[in-house]
Amino acid sequence: MTTSELQACLARLYVDDAFRELFLRWPEAALQGYELDPVEDRAVRGLDVAALRFFAASLRNKRVKRFRHAYPALFALGHPHVDRLAARYHQVCGDDGRLGIHEDILAFGRFIERCAAGDDILPPYVSDLARFERHYYAASAEVAPAVRPAGALDEESRPARHPGIRMVTFDHDVVAIEEAVTSGRKPSEEASAGGYPIVFRHRTPDAPHGMVRINTPTAAVVDACDGTRPMPAVVDHVRSRLGIADDLTTPVTETVIRLLDRGVLTPVPLDGSRDTAPAEVLVADWVHDESF
Repeated sequence: MTTSELQACLARLYVDDAFRELFLRWPEAALQGYELDPVEDRAVRGLDVAALRFFAASLRNKRVKRFRHAYPALFALGHPHVDRLAARYHQVCGDDGRLGIHEDILAFGRFIERCAAGDDILPPYVSDLARFERHYYAASAEVAPAVRPAGALDEESRPARHPGIRMVTFDHDVVAIEEAVTSGRKPSEEASAGGYPIVFRHRTPDAPHGMVRINTPTAAVVDACDGTRPMPAVVDHVRSRLGIADDLTTPVTETVIRLLDRGVLTPVPLDGSRDTAPAEVLVADWVHDESF
């Protein structure tokens, strides 16, 4: 018995519409690439057609329903190409259970991001929208360590991003796009050369997940706080990043204090090492733009 070959054949029949139709019309051609013994071959050829179609459809619908729940704005676009891409992902990345539901939902978002980038069929903001909802979903599904009280801030302090924090810069105003799409309005397709930085925060034992839009100077502060720089070096890094010659000690310090209070930053890396997390972010309980 060649169990692995049989399982591979059945899995493809369940998720690949074109292969399933080929099998129903010309089983010899469809099964040619599979090493099935006579018992397995007869079992596959004897599958009930109606049951096969029903199971394939229910498997696809159940999986896509999870994607719709995790990416509501993406599907609220009502664009037929989004549905086609969802079907394509189901075919290309079979639901064999190896990824798990959580990782499958994240992988779907990355698939849409890649397919939509530079796609002339979809609006130019769709890739950003899928990435935004992917990070928001990740933040809502994962739990980070509790926020450590900020305490006093002095020149020797080495603030770092909280482990549950990711900062992402989008080309489009994805928050405004998400709000427009979910309320049935046409979103703007304009991109910004400076980008739209957003901080995403995972759930913690003492705070729900959330998202905050920040401006470019505040994003420079978050980027500078990697746990290795004392406050004077943080200020210098921000000045260099923004190309500003003026003394920024006061505004940078005030911004760090606000970010410490809100749990975006922690006084020192919680594991005592440099923060090596990707610079990607999320947060929805803060609805205003953070100012420098």
